[in-house]
Amino acid sequence: MTRISHLIDPTEFVRKDDVTIPNSKQEAGTTTKSGTSRIWFPKTEANAMKSKPSERGLAARVSTSLRHLAVAILVPLLSLAAVSAANAANLTNTAQAVGTAPGGTVDAVVSNTSTVDIPVTIKNPAYTVAKSVTSVTTSNGTTASAVDAGDVITYSYAVANTGNVSLSAVALTDPGVSFNGGAAQALTSGPSVTGGDAANPGILDVGETWTYTASYTLTQPDVDAAAGITDGVSNTVSATANDPQSTPVGPTPAGSTLTATTTITSAPALTIAKSATVGGNPVGLPITTALVAGDTISYSYLVTNTGNVSISGISVSETAFTGTSTAPTPTGGATSLVPGASTTYTATYVVTQGDIDALQ
Repeated sequence: MTRISHLIDPTEFVRKDDVTIPNSKQEAGTTTKSGTSRIWFPKTEANAMKSKPSERGLAARVSTSLRHLAVAILVPLLSLAAVSAANAANLTNTAQAVGTAPGGTVDAVVSNTSTVDIPVTIKNPAYTVAKSVTSVTTSNGTTASAVDAGDVITYSYAVANTGNVSLSAVALTDPGVSFNGGAAQALTSGPSVTGGDAANPGILDVGETWTYTASYTLTQPDVDAAAGITDGVSNTVSATANDPQSTPVGPTPAGSTLTATTTITSAPALTIAKSATVGGNPVGLPITTALVAGDTISYSYLVTNTGNVSISGISVSETAFTGTSTAPTPTGGATSLVPGASTTYTATYVVTQGDIDALQ
């Protein structure tokens, strides 16, 4: 007879020979011998049977039931132990044999224990997401020397499987670009996969890296909001994926860069171009045409925003004037301009005799 020691400890049992079982059915775990049985009893039961021989048949059935109960309880526990071992990276199993020597008059023969450790690979789903600004153009807007409205920000993304299982349902969610902490503005395009998904389309295999790209075209409100602010342009992406059991997995924080920022340099600039007419005829500045008292000079001032940000509070004034009367006051132009826009101010001046005399 052989038993597994982690189910029943033979040192806790004693053998009883020639035990009569009240019915003809042979109990599991016994050896029939000339109408009697040899049964292993827990020591506590055996001691009790010494003083109560009339109850030996009942004790035999109780002992067998206890063995069955032990198996019913310990087998699930062994399964739990196997799970625990798997989590610890090893599946451990230990066995021991017991038997009876010839003649059946000696105590049980107990073997050594033998253990087998089977390494178990623990599931470790993991991936990183790296986002960056690939480029910001300056040639698409009105100002070639600075980033302005119409220029394009290009973003790149790299999703790398750094775990030991394949991942499915990989998805990037990019709400858009924020300027100086404002509400996110939707991307113009993307993010879309541009490479890396080779071996098993739609599956991010172990060691594989997928690349994505996206773009955003700047508007003037964007530039006005963020120009001159360090990292004033911000974009944050989120990612999801499923492990082989369809359990959602987030990106590994270490090694991931989910937010990409950039800075737009503020480059405000205005230009002004002044012209004049006398009697409706254009004249050069300074005026070299012979003037007489009473002539009216009409001035025009063309103001242009040549920078990359909107400018407000615009006004025009004469900074130097040699006439003998009050200097002309330019009026009529816009007080704010977006980049590339122009406005015209005008003013008039009537020549006095004092001006003529001063010019002689």
